[in-house]
Amino acid sequence: MSFNLIKFSSPKEYSKVINQNLNNLKELEENKYLKEYLKVLKKETTIDEKYSILYIKRHLLTNLEYNLESNLKFSKIPFFLYYFLRILLSIFQSLIKYDKKNNYNLLIDDWYNNSIKSFYSFSDDDFKDIKFKIMNASQINKILFRDLYKSIFIYFKTRKIIKILSKELNINFKFIHSIIILNFFTGRYLKYKFNPKIILSGNDNGFPYLKAKSANCKLFTIQNGIRGKESDANFTYADLYFSFLTKESSYIREEGGCINEKHIEIGSYRLSEFYKNYIKTPIKFDVTYIGTYSNSIENECLLKHFFSHKTNEVESIKTFNSLTKEFPNLKFSYFPRNNNEIFELEKSGLISDNIEYLDRNTYNIYNVITSTNLILSSCSTTGIEALALNKKIGFINQSGNEDLNPLFFNEEIEFKKNIYFPDDLKSFIEHILTHSIRIEKYIKQDFDAKNTILNYIKEYINEKES
Repeated sequence: MSFNLIKFSSPKEYSKVINQNLNNLKELEENKYLKEYLKVLKKETTIDEKYSILYIKRHLLTNLEYNLESNLKFSKIPFFLYYFLRILLSIFQSLIKYDKKNNYNLLIDDWYNNSIKSFYSFSDDDFKDIKFKIMNASQINKILFRDLYKSIFIYFKTRKIIKILSKELNINFKFIHSIIILNFFTGRYLKYKFNPKIILSGNDNGFPYLKAKSANCKLFTIQNGIRGKESDANFTYADLYFSFLTKESSYIREEGGCINEKHIEIGSYRLSEFYKNYIKTPIKFDVTYIGTYSNSIENECLLKHFFSHKTNEVESIKTFNSLTKEFPNLKFSYFPRNNNEIFELEKSGLISDNIEYLDRNTYNIYNVITSTNLILSSCSTTGIEALALNKKIGFINQSGNEDLNPLFFNEEIEFKKNIYFPDDLKSFIEHILTHSIRIEKYIKQDFDAKNTILNYIKEYINEKES
């Protein structure tokens, strides 16, 4: 049986195609050759089938959108050579930089530069009673030299079934298998060198959970943003998931095949950290637009089908600019994703004299939210963060993608082409200013989220040590 996922060419097609692909992936589990492969893999690696099949589905969907395999420099070389080049390179990395063997209760995933301060806001005082290590665990690709023999053994045990699967499913299963094996061996490296009880990561939509499972530890993840049905938000895993959303509103993740063994509602982690030092400020703006224009430009190659700045953000900004004519007595502001964004807007002729453009070096985004009555964006996490602060929110979606803000689909707070108030922007704004949203349906903000997370970590460590 040939297995094909559908590619989409525009944001308008995204909703229909992604749902169809998610359904098609359900059939994958019934393939007899895949079942045989998973059985062999579990025997040789001890990785449970549910983690492997989850990763395979995730890779297939992500590769379809981001075209991962075509970005490989050596994608055309024979599988035998590619497989062992990866293994040998990882062994070499472990040899040239020796990590002393140690035991840690906790590994904190520093998944981007300075995330310890800018995302987690951690200090040494937070871990007085916990032996911890900070490292980019996501990117660890080292393998123990002693695993070279086992890698050869696994190769010969699986090569025939991999060849059949590649042909049977019409996919590059060789590449998928090599990544699974690399995660398995690097997980064994983490286990041998650091022996963690927990890996904590804010990279909830990107941490390689096969690595954590192979390290025989628990994976705790903190949701770092709200997503729709983007491919990299599907088929994720966490033993304990600190969620932005309530369980009631997490159905989108379940539809996307995500598995969270335990779901803890904390709301926005970063908002919680801001609120600790919050001093109430007077309302300064009536309406603020949270920009994502520079993100659309920087990631156009990745986002063009889902969220194109040409078809969405530019039109959304033009729509926002037109509000100043509809409501001349209101005070408007624009908060950019980065300071260079204002320059880009000016270059594209998208600046309005009736809008105050805020400098990120002067304003904190949460200070802006607290000093504004209405927050607008095309698809920003700050929308639900503003809701947690009891602010009015709305979305301007000009992309044609029906799933850009699926969480609020039934609230009628999204200005779309040909849907809801199609010709009357003024009526739309008047509607969202008076529309009441049941906040607790979507988010239950924990304003002491850091301590909540630390308590769960300490509780699990104490349980393991007792």
